[in-house]
Amino acid sequence: MAIIGRIWVATEDPDKEDLIPEGSTTGKSEEGYVFRGHFLDLRTLAFALTDRGHTLESACEEFDVEHKKQTVERHGVVTEDYVKYNLRDVLATSELAIKLPRLKINWIGRF
Repeated sequence: MAIIGRIWVATEDPDKEDLIPEGSTTGKSEEGYVFRGHFLDLRTLAFALTDRGHTLESACEEFDVEHKKQTVERHGVVTEDYVKYNLRDVLATSELAIKLPRLKINWIGRF
């Protein structure tokens, strides 16, 4: 659960908005510019909110994520069950990524 985020992958025909650099003063696209994405470090954010280090499993428990991390008997052998296990990790991580920033905003709003 180190760093997760949204990664924009270049296509043959990207949207014009994806070619406008961050902080552009003209609002116009620039040839060769590629949006690099936004990243959210869930481990650091979970630590900031709890003062405890977390794994994906413990963070899902702590923050009551609906689809928690599951276990698998063996890593590295690609089977249908292993693919499902990895997809479940993605689901748990994405739910955590939605929940943690909301908690941070609520926590900051107390002061």
